[in-house]
Amino acid sequence: MIVKKINPQGYCKGVILALDKCVKTINNPQTKKPIYLLGMIIHNKLVCNELESKGVIILEGSNKLELIKNITTGTVIISAHGVSKKVKNALSNLNVDIVDTTCPDVAKVHNNVFKYLDLGYEVLYIGKKNHPEAIGVLEEDNKIHLIDSLESINNLDTNKKYYVTNQTTLSHDFLSVYHEKLNETLNNLVIENNICLATTKREKALYDIETDLIVVVGDKTSSNTKKLYEVAKNKVQSKSVIIIERAYDLLNYDLSNYNEAYVTSGASTPNKVVNQVIRFLESDCKDKSILDEELLFF
Repeated sequence: MIVKKINPQGYCKGVILALDKCVKTINNPQTKKPIYLLGMIIHNKLVCNELESKGVIILEGSNKLELIKNITTGTVIISAHGVSKKVKNALSNLNVDIVDTTCPDVAKVHNNVFKYLDLGYEVLYIGKKNHPEAIGVLEEDNKIHLIDSLESINNLDTNKKYYVTNQTTLSHDFLSVYHEKLNETLNNLVIENNICLATTKREKALYDIETDLIVVVGDKTSSNTKKLYEVAKNKVQSKSVIIIERAYDLLNYDLSNYNEAYVTSGASTPNKVVNQVIRFLESDCKDKSILDEELLFF
């Protein structure tokens, strides 16, 4: 099989910064133990499994205040998805060191939300319910409203003024439909598109490709990976589009009739995983020794 890599690949800048801070914290002998990670540092189970193997305790759950209430000492790492000021204030009252790895694009959304709240706007946040990035923003104030369906727009007060922002990992096609509906329904709006540049570039790289097969590599809990998969299905002239987390998952598919494949990946997918996928595809999924290779990310 002929395999072509769609660029860009590898971690986005936010993931690179988050993992760099996380690894430096783990490797620093002065770091106060135990080390807690408040949610998955990024949405990639392979990466998080390796962090756990290094002794990091990952606290998973939507209620961050509940997760931290039994922590008495150590270090708490805030994930790249960010948390609300309420959670940060609660952490500051504990006997812990805090390492904040919030993505700069996510931090920008939080800052802009406070800016417009101070100007008397209510905030409409377009995002996915229970996504950690969305939870962190929505916890900031009760004047921030989640918009997760077009129908929810019909229930808004047309007399209020709204600032519109979004989860950074949405697709442009998805977001544009919501912006159009909001403009049709409401009068006093300030709309900002806060999709991160890494997501934009990966989506645009798919346009106009014609091929037998598109392989999207990334964790299925990753919002930008799932949106990349949807864009591939809607924008690419191909016989098939599949989404996998690792090369081993290719064994679940019969790819014997495909002569060519293009490979793309989410912004939290390590290059090592993508390269292993490509090599296994190039062997027509026959060289299973490739699957036995241990991938270490730190």
